[in-house]
Amino acid sequence: MDTQTQKNTNEDFSEQQCWRCNKIFQAKIVDNGQERHWQDTCNDCWTPEFEIEFQEKKKRLIEERKERLRESIEKHWLQVCPPLYRDTDPSRLPQNQLKEAMKWEYGPKGLLFHGPTGIGKTRIAWQVMKKLIDSDRRITAFDSTDFVNTCAEKFMEGAGNSWVNKLIKCQLLFIDDLGNEPSGERGAGEIFHIIKRRGEEMLPVIITTNSVGTELAGKLRGPEDRGSALVRRLREFCTPIAF
Repeated sequence: MDTQTQKNTNEDFSEQQCWRCNKIFQAKIVDNGQERHWQDTCNDCWTPEFEIEFQEKKKRLIEERKERLRESIEKHWLQVCPPLYRDTDPSRLPQNQLKEAMKWEYGPKGLLFHGPTGIGKTRIAWQVMKKLIDSDRRITAFDSTDFVNTCAEKFMEGAGNSWVNKLIKCQLLFIDDLGNEPSGERGAGEIFHIIKRRGEEMLPVIITTNSVGTELAGKLRGPEDRGSALVRRLREFCTPIAF
């Protein structure tokens, strides 16, 4: 492409200079498996041997791109998923809830897993997120305690607002064990703000919690009506799955 001279162009064809014979010809767009670009060889120079070479290169580039994607997906999975949940056996999870959760497709409305501790809420949530990661979605995940602690650190460093904005805009936000985070006005306020803003941006959250309704509202620190407002937004922005 660097040796080409591009002259008159339109949506379908472009006058290009053949890199082999230097003749000006009407070129078309070709796809080499990695990118789309203007044809750089005229039809007179495009021999059967050259076509075979081109197709083999295209196949090789497609396979290389797939391998890079697989490596990127595996790297992201290992980065975000705690080791405890990576090798979960789906057959040992509550099957009705698992089946319902796995039907979920990425979209504006997220998921809210609620029920007693130790029955598989977090493991099922990670099964859902593994499916999303396999389709090249990116996950931002926090235990609720880690969220509150990280929030405090970011604001102490002066980076709190940019950190919150990244969580508002990320593809998928997962918060595990909502309602069991340590007391803290800043953390509770930012959780409310982020979930509210993600709903407005039509970006999903996945939440696990041991509590719902007034019980969950009562665990969230801040103004008296903040907990109730957060519960209302979770009901609006998430599909509940009860255990």
